[in-house]
Amino acid sequence: MKTLLSVLLISISFLVKAQTVYNVYGTTFGIRDISPSVVVTKNSNNGFNVYNASYGIKDVCPSQVITPNNYGGFDSYKTNFGIPEVFPSQISTNSYGNINVYETTYGIRDICPTQIIEPNYNNGYNVYNTTYGIPDITPVQIFQPNSYGGIDIYNTTNGIRNIYPSVTISTPTYGGW
Repeated sequence: MKTLLSVLLISISFLVKAQTVYNVYGTTFGIRDISPSVVVTKNSNNGFNVYNASYGIKDVCPSQVITPNNYGGFDSYKTNFGIPEVFPSQISTNSYGNINVYETTYGIRDICPTQIIEPNYNNGYNVYNTTYGIPDITPVQIFQPNSYGGIDIYNTTNGIRNIYPSVTISTPTYGGW
């Protein structure tokens, strides 16, 4: 879920920039769970704080802090008791409309991206894993806007989208955190 979450946040930032709180729900046969498993809030660095949630109640400290970087993307930091680690665990860049996601070692990004995210025909994104920076032929996930003003994330089988989304992201309808 770590890679998914970073990728998810990158896509959120591009698709629904106006909101300050996002709830991430798991689904069962496409039906959204009652309470969110993750709550994402904007932080003072124009990035995001990611909180795990139990029964819809978010943790006190964020599990991840996402901040904008100089490459048009984001740096993802793991946290210890809410304090971000010194070096980011993932770095994303924006290259010709595509988003490249890199793993890091001591904050130095790998040579080749591990994932490439590119826009698709339904105003969403396709997520491709890579081998030595070359994207796979078929996407592993498809991000698609939903009727809640958020995003549905579909896993794929051989590039064919599953019937039901595996994750739904939406904004709180009645207030927020």
